[in-house]
Amino acid sequence: MPHTIGSISVPKIFPWRRSSTLPEAREGLTYGSPELEAVRAAARAGDRTAVAALIACAQDSDDRSDTVLVAAATVVACHGGTVPRWLLDWVTGEPGDPIGWTLRGAVEVLRAWEIRGYHRVREPGPGFPRMLDAAEVMCARAAQLDPADPTPWVWLVHLSRGQGGDPADLRERWARLRALAPQHLRGHEQMLISLSPKWGHPPRVMTEFVTGAAATAPVGSALNLLVLRGYIEEWVECSPGAQRRLLERPEVRAHAQQAVDRWLHPHGVDPRARISGHNLVAFWYSLCGEPELARPHFEATRGHADRYPWSYLRADFLRAYLRARQRSGLV
Repeated sequence: MPHTIGSISVPKIFPWRRSSTLPEAREGLTYGSPELEAVRAAARAGDRTAVAALIACAQDSDDRSDTVLVAAATVVACHGGTVPRWLLDWVTGEPGDPIGWTLRGAVEVLRAWEIRGYHRVREPGPGFPRMLDAAEVMCARAAQLDPADPTPWVWLVHLSRGQGGDPADLRERWARLRALAPQHLRGHEQMLISLSPKWGHPPRVMTEFVTGAAATAPVGSALNLLVLRGYIEEWVECSPGAQRRLLERPEVRAHAQQAVDRWLHPHGVDPRARISGHNLVAFWYSLCGEPELARPHFEATRGHADRYPWSYLRADFLRAYLRARQRSGLV
């Protein structure tokens, strides 16, 4: 039956649109995880006790890294360029609490990048290096208070590319992180970006890092997908013609497919980062002009779109995700 808008009668289902049960696209941060949703709710409410407890009870170092990221991103989303009183009171009132310093440092890193912007050629304002230096002090304090926690070192690797300092400092931070958590997923992802050509490193440096990491990645681990991340970082730095040639190289396609197969291996036992992994694989197949291969991965994202890598196609990353999802036949 038709319905009306004003005096115009229109059908309820337009003939050029198919009905769909696909969820609306939204930024992938918690991916619907009850634990991460609880962290986000606590950070929004400024419930310091709940935030601390949720971070402390994370099952392992990768989970803790994710809870800190969600809490920090929520604080920045809610408060912008300011730091909420509850977080300031946390580190001043409990100066011996490593969780408070880790979160405070993570918030400062994200605030700095939000103020600067993420484009590599944009000149940072005078506040940017000052904020990163402050974040370094906070994260270093957290690492000192809890020497067994790799999370502060993930953020120290992250912020190092903005500091533009001695590459030896980055290597030292990475060595400290790996000594604590050799298979740390977010740490590897941050190190890969820090070693990418966009941050001034020769392509071979990133390639060597990816090769070494992938060689030790167990089946089922999202570390296998560092291969795709490496090719995407190489692709984004190429001219349009070179981008096409890279994606058409048989050895590149085969190498990437091998990485995806190892990640999806039926004997794999690590379910970590499944939705973000499906985002990455859907992006890769879309980039390669293989929408039919991307389709099941889009379905597996359940509408959660990661800012990286979709923002490499356009600033409105949700729109980029939706357009690619539609090309795969899902509407």
